[in-house]
Amino acid sequence: MDKDSSYPTTPTVASTEDSKKKGSKEESVKTEEPKKKARGHCSTSVSSSHTQYFRKDRHEDVIRRITENQYLNISESISTTATFGCVGKQYTKEGLLKRNFLKKLDPIPLDRKWNDECAPSYDWEMAKKLEFLVQDETAPKQLDRLQAHLRDLARTSSYGYRVDVLPSITIIVDYLVETVHKLPVLKEGLELLLRNLMKPILLNANSDVITYFENISDFIGFMGYLLMRVEEDHLFDLVSMALTWHLSAPDKARGKGALQLRHTLSAASILTQVVSRMIAIASPYKFPTFMNLALLLACDTVDNCLEMMKENIIENIFYRFNPDFPEDLPVYSLNPADCQDLNVKLGASSVHISTTLSLLLVLAKTTKEYLEKNPKYALLLPCPDFESLRYFVWGYRYEVRAKEHRHQRCTLTVIAATLIKCFGNRLTGMSSMLMPDIIALAVFTEVPPNYKWLRTVEFNTMQQDVLYKKVLICFVVDLLKVFPYNKYMVISEHWLLGLMYLLDPGLCHLRARWSPPHFAEIRKVALQALVCTLHHSDPSVVREYALVRRILWYIEWYSESPYEISTLYWCVRLLQAAVYQRKSVVRETSIQDLFDTHGIIILLHLCFTLLNQKVPPVEKCQAVMSLCLRLLTSSSHTQIDRRLSCCVYPNIKWPKSVNTIARKMLDVVLYSLEKHYIVSDRWMISLLNFIWEAVIWRQQNREQFIANNGIYKLLDIIAMTRSPVQCIALAILCDVARAGDAVGQLTTWRANFGAANANSPIVKRGATIASLLAAIFRDGCIKAGVKLSHDGVLQDLLCPIRTTIAKETVGSQDIEYSMSHRTRVCVTAGEMAGSRMSKTFSLLHLLSEDLENKVALADEAYNLYKNIKLDVKDEAVLVLCSHYLTLKLNEAWTETHTQSPGLVHQDSVILDEFLNIGMGWAKEIQRQQEDVIERERKKDTDEENSLYAFLGRIRLNIALDALKTVRCVARSADRHRFTHALLHDAVYAHHRRSVFTKRHEAQVLRTFKPPFDDANITGQNVKVYSIQSKNQPYLADVSTTSEHQSSE
Repeated sequence: MDKDSSYPTTPTVASTEDSKKKGSKEESVKTEEPKKKARGHCSTSVSSSHTQYFRKDRHEDVIRRITENQYLNISESISTTATFGCVGKQYTKEGLLKRNFLKKLDPIPLDRKWNDECAPSYDWEMAKKLEFLVQDETAPKQLDRLQAHLRDLARTSSYGYRVDVLPSITIIVDYLVETVHKLPVLKEGLELLLRNLMKPILLNANSDVITYFENISDFIGFMGYLLMRVEEDHLFDLVSMALTWHLSAPDKARGKGALQLRHTLSAASILTQVVSRMIAIASPYKFPTFMNLALLLACDTVDNCLEMMKENIIENIFYRFNPDFPEDLPVYSLNPADCQDLNVKLGASSVHISTTLSLLLVLAKTTKEYLEKNPKYALLLPCPDFESLRYFVWGYRYEVRAKEHRHQRCTLTVIAATLIKCFGNRLTGMSSMLMPDIIALAVFTEVPPNYKWLRTVEFNTMQQDVLYKKVLICFVVDLLKVFPYNKYMVISEHWLLGLMYLLDPGLCHLRARWSPPHFAEIRKVALQALVCTLHHSDPSVVREYALVRRILWYIEWYSESPYEISTLYWCVRLLQAAVYQRKSVVRETSIQDLFDTHGIIILLHLCFTLLNQKVPPVEKCQAVMSLCLRLLTSSSHTQIDRRLSCCVYPNIKWPKSVNTIARKMLDVVLYSLEKHYIVSDRWMISLLNFIWEAVIWRQQNREQFIANNGIYKLLDIIAMTRSPVQCIALAILCDVARAGDAVGQLTTWRANFGAANANSPIVKRGATIASLLAAIFRDGCIKAGVKLSHDGVLQDLLCPIRTTIAKETVGSQDIEYSMSHRTRVCVTAGEMAGSRMSKTFSLLHLLSEDLENKVALADEAYNLYKNIKLDVKDEAVLVLCSHYLTLKLNEAWTETHTQSPGLVHQDSVILDEFLNIGMGWAKEIQRQQEDVIERERKKDTDEENSLYAFLGRIRLNIALDALKTVRCVARSADRHRFTHALLHDAVYAHHRRSVFTKRHEAQVLRTFKPPFDDANITGQNVKVYSIQSKNQPYLADVSTTSEHQSSE
């Protein structure tokens, strides 16, 4: 044992009295020779009763203590016998260097009890020493030292490993794992180190997260490697619990100064590949560990989910549904005969179904949401193969039968539906194996199944099975959309028949007895499913299953006993899907069925019912009425001349009620817009479309509509609505004006108070049709991105009114598309159909050119525009509007030039000439607009100059009159004449007063009675006091004196 280890570290002088205070027992221990069971180095006495030596080096001023051997110049012993008493001896640097150079070891075995109670040596430096030791070839020859050092490191790291020693720990544990089967004595040290893995990673400073992040990531990855490398289940459990703790323990459990959870999860992204692949090959004992790790990683970030999806983790999980893993499942094995048998063999995914469902839900949901934003990314994701889908179907059938009414079968159905939306028709195995089962299960309570295994499925009418049935119906819709070639299953698997049993009240005794709330939910989902899948089936099924008659019963029942508006909406929506067919023959047949069942009368009565419920109708009712109007509009194409009436609703007749319903709805819409109620654009567009096709295109209905001030109402709607509604209303006005009717209403219209108070007003109160057209055209230019000045003058001469979308579309057309033989799309003509500017131009042209005589006659008869002045900005915009078609023609030539780059020389010259002419037209239109603005400015300047000239003339006349007065006064400055004039004026004034006095002698009749305050006589007599001045008399005295003088 080295003596200087017991010396104090401070350079003090030893005192003999100190030894006396410590007692005789300590002195005896100090003087005794080392016994056979000697204590370790750490329990050496610190007594200073013996001789002490000090030395002062020449180059230092500090006096330090030295040992007796150093004083006698005896070198440190490196023999093994000198260290027999203590295995924890600490050598000096010189002695340690000498021992390492000569490779002197301490081979004498000692009892562990000698130094187990000692404090760990070297603290965290022991990790570096062990790293050096295990990398040396002589490590197996010094096992005792290695085990002692491992125990010291385990005690040092009992609260967790420090972040800067993680690489050393990785090397040490890796060495132990690789050699423990050769040297079993190291297993204890390995277990100690693995148990400490369940402790947090300690940080020296907060910045260590960034500094040592790579070390942390490598350490987490090394633990993932241990999960694959460790063979014994006991050691695997230690690593599994440790890694799970690191990825899930909250920050509160980690303590202060430790690595937080978010940093650990960020570093654990390296495990995605390992976990995904080990799920496919892990033993049943290790399988749940990798599933839990995958779930923790998937719940952390979207990137982890996508990385695991790239590793095809879904396929690996599906493979583990195989009960014969790793062998293949026999083809004839559909499902076990008795799912409740204790000897049923299940796959690992079925055994740990809770974790499996949670992981699949997280992966499927995250992938679906990501693919909705990035649809092209789906091509990078691998798809589960046919064999894995077969194992999944086996597991699905087992869960449907075995778990009965629990959530597992519903959750698996949701997962399968989500995967269908992610991978689409790439999951071809589901179309042949799973789709028939799903369709049969969806109508299980209405139609008995054909498959034997389905007959053992348990279904009841409780809430859990209601949810399951709704999910099944929605899944069938998704399958039919993805695999349309399986539409024959709609009939073969009795899908439509089951839904008819479900919906038709007359067949309710053939289905399960659902409670009313549950049946309402299922009925709504069934209606939605029929709407989505009806166009996938054969058109003949509508008549074969009498779908129109069944749905009309629901619609008519609402008028008698109202139910949920949402259910009514889907009933009307299904009726529209049944009637609307692309083939004209089938469509006419469906409309004929609608008339034969008095469906038109029922729809009209429904509209009247909804209008009478509340003004305005709620938004859902507006959606229902919009669908009804679309059905009525479709019926007006072929059956407008047919007369239809009903004894149940005698007041409703077709087509007499067309104008009635149109007028009533227009009144409700105008009232709602004026009161700022919520009115959906969908309803207004459907209403205007109905008026356009069922009223305007029929002369008798049009005349009645115009007579009921329908044009005024349309113009008011245009002034108070947004662009989509304005577009179709302007189109209606164009047809009315083209027919030569309603010119008087168009020219006499004035904007009402509601137009000025609209949410986004475009015209002021009292505006004319010209101001309205100019405002709509200007707003259309602004929305389209046309460059106009503040006064409405064109700024861009190259395709000046082309919209931004059209510019992008024309610019994106490549040469290959331009050179193809397909019919070229004219973007210019396409955008004119849905533009308000084209309708505005048509109306302006009709009123100013085609119907000029009628407009002039109306103006002359009623003086319509005599006192109305059009704003100069509106006039400039109307100049641009009048040349709209010319500018659009120039755009068409420009688009032709872009789409036809390889023209011959003659054609190219002609096309360039057209383009130059178009540029000239744009300049001419710009010049005309500027002339209008300049003319108005000149007019304002002339008016201002004339006003100034008039004021100048007035001032000059005033000056001349004043000069004349001065001259007259100067001439009459004689005193005699001046006195005579004053006397003449006084006499004339006295005579005038006397005449007026005589006139007012008659009694005055009171025609006004004052209010109470004015009639209060007492309140009118107010006495006023003032402060008397010293040099002035009272007011009363002054007035008295003046009166006395006047009387004299």
